[in-house]
Amino acid sequence: MTSPRSRKLRLHIFGSKMHKWLAVFIGVQALLWMATGTLMSFLKIERVRSEHVISRELPPLGPDAPLPAWATYSGDLVAVTTKTVNDRPVVEMSRSNGTASLHDPLTGRNLSPLPRSDAKAIAMAAWPGSPTAIQSAVPVAQPVGTEYHGPFPAWQVQFADPDGTRLYIDASTGAVLAARSDTWRYLRLYLGTPHYGLDPARSDQQLVASSVRGRRHPDCQFGLRASGKSVPEAAQTEHLAEVGRTARPLHAPVRRILRSISSS
Repeated sequence: MTSPRSRKLRLHIFGSKMHKWLAVFIGVQALLWMATGTLMSFLKIERVRSEHVISRELPPLGPDAPLPAWATYSGDLVAVTTKTVNDRPVVEMSRSNGTASLHDPLTGRNLSPLPRSDAKAIAMAAWPGSPTAIQSAVPVAQPVGTEYHGPFPAWQVQFADPDGTRLYIDASTGAVLAARSDTWRYLRLYLGTPHYGLDPARSDQQLVASSVRGRRHPDCQFGLRASGKSVPEAAQTEHLAEVGRTARPLHAPVRRILRSISSS
């Protein structure tokens, strides 16, 4: 009959072996993560995506392009599209400098920027969730923390749902550009959801050092460099304040933590 002491000894040996092999497995994973993160930190995200070998710029329309009778050829048009905005047909004219405008298809009257009523109607039409109301709709002409960085002008439409959802709508074209909620803000703060295309504030050497130390850079995921750019300290501070102001449906302890971070 096996004595309690020998049984305990076998369990101890089994636990020691299990602990050793778990340490090896997790250690290898961590080393691979740091090694690949360090390697990827030296590569631009455009090169990883093979975007450095292609151009997405549309060629301008030629002088013989069929345009509406009211349109004047200016040489910078790249697309003329007929679409529906708020159940009415409009003509969207896109230009080579990245700007666009909406026009009445019959008269050519410029409809951009869209008024608040149109922005709210577009937001309600895009809302797929349970019935809710629009709390506010405010114009946006500059970056909103790390939530939204253009294009401008835009409308920020705030829903009255428990998750504090906001839609950002292009005031020039009526396109829904981004959707943000308290869930997104929470994950953006605590899990480091990447946000590419912000102003530079940290060097690539810091990014590489973070990868070597096994820490994920706050602007990157798995060590990928965010187009050589990172979040400036002012934007990070504004984002923390934004999270603290808008994290209503989170549990009370998390809300207290967010408020303390925002006020620090």
